[in-house]
Amino acid sequence: MSMTDQLIRLYFLTIANTRFINEFFRRDAGCCISFRVGVTVSGAGNFVNRYLCGMEHKIEQAGEADFREITEVWEASVRATHDFLTEEDIRFYKPLILNEYLKAVKLYCVRNAAGDIAGFMGIADNKLEMLFVHPGARGTGIGKTLLSYAIAHEKVTAVDVNEQNGQAVGFYLHEGFKILSRSATDGMGKPFPILSMGL
Repeated sequence: MSMTDQLIRLYFLTIANTRFINEFFRRDAGCCISFRVGVTVSGAGNFVNRYLCGMEHKIEQAGEADFREITEVWEASVRATHDFLTEEDIRFYKPLILNEYLKAVKLYCVRNAAGDIAGFMGIADNKLEMLFVHPGARGTGIGKTLLSYAIAHEKVTAVDVNEQNGQAVGFYLHEGFKILSRSATDGMGKPFPILSMGL
């Protein structure tokens, strides 16, 4: 049985028995991963997802051929995290993302094991203009990997975040960003407060 099969079997056994896993070790190519006491069923799922997405996230540049898939990832992510947006808001922003915003940034993405885009970011002038992770890939470290790359290789020092997206605000604060200023509206003049954050 392959390691992937073992992990999937372990995940579903955990769900079936609704119990904790004591400790699980995988040794592969010199890498040791510890699955310790206190990992819940959802934690087991995240562990499997992370393995299937690839423990070492490979970042690659994305281009115009990826715009539609990236826009679908954006929509899925926004629906999962931006509960302050209405259906009308999403319909308003989606064509702007596809037809305007993606063209204005340098795009990077991470793909899952199936080759689908699991997360992406857009950068312009040392500013992180967008970073979104598909809800199915959350908890796998893709967001942190993309941000770390942006800081190290693209010298990113700034990002604007929707104040109402508390998860994103907390993520950037945890990664060392500080709130520098606040705007009562977003760039389109809509009543979604924006926090300008910097390192």
